[in-house]
Amino acid sequence: MGSLSRWPLNQLRAGYQYSDAANWTFGSHNLSLGGDLRQQYTDQSQTFQTDASLTFNGTFTKNSLADFLVGRMSKITQQSYNGGKPAATTPDLFAEDDWKISPRLTLNLGLRWEPFVPLHDRLDRVSQYRAGQQSTALPNAPIGYVFPGDAGVPSNTYPGRWGVLAPRVGFALDVFGYGLTSLRGGFGIYNASIRSQALNNLSTNLPMRTRWLLARPLVVSQIRIAI
Repeated sequence: MGSLSRWPLNQLRAGYQYSDAANWTFGSHNLSLGGDLRQQYTDQSQTFQTDASLTFNGTFTKNSLADFLVGRMSKITQQSYNGGKPAATTPDLFAEDDWKISPRLTLNLGLRWEPFVPLHDRLDRVSQYRAGQQSTALPNAPIGYVFPGDAGVPSNTYPGRWGVLAPRVGFALDVFGYGLTSLRGGFGIYNASIRSQALNNLSTNLPMRTRWLLARPLVVSQIRIAI
């Protein structure tokens, strides 16, 4: 049993996509070439955990509700303001050929180039662990705790993957040649992108954010005797 305020939690998100394609038909082939450019931005402004979170779990009375009624919480957690501005710009290219091999059979052959571009924080509120490396961006940080600006640490803290290819293949068959019964199938490899909100966890690390936890706090009761 816990008590926690969930407001406000502001996630202002914006996404833009620019795409274009060209088509050519020659002989039994219908060729398509194109691509797009996707941009995503998120402005996070989260103060919902600046209110203390009180947890009552039956530590003292063996009953969560009873702990709440007598004011004996098992822990108190409170965190500072959390804000980040994750963003990414991702390009894609594709080529597709619809090849009509015969009046009854058509093949669909395609290939997409879908690089993985990791998100970066426009405020550099991200960090990474690299064993034995001392941060120069924040010299007082523990050894191994590094940040954008340190040697070998990019703004998104980890490298992208630019050689990601996603093939597609499909077919359509007129089974009996009368245009009444068709058999279709296909195969493809698809890649999902990471939502910008995923960087929310990184922006909660020190020193971008502080977290205070008090386990089994002592409660002093006041007893008043009226005469």
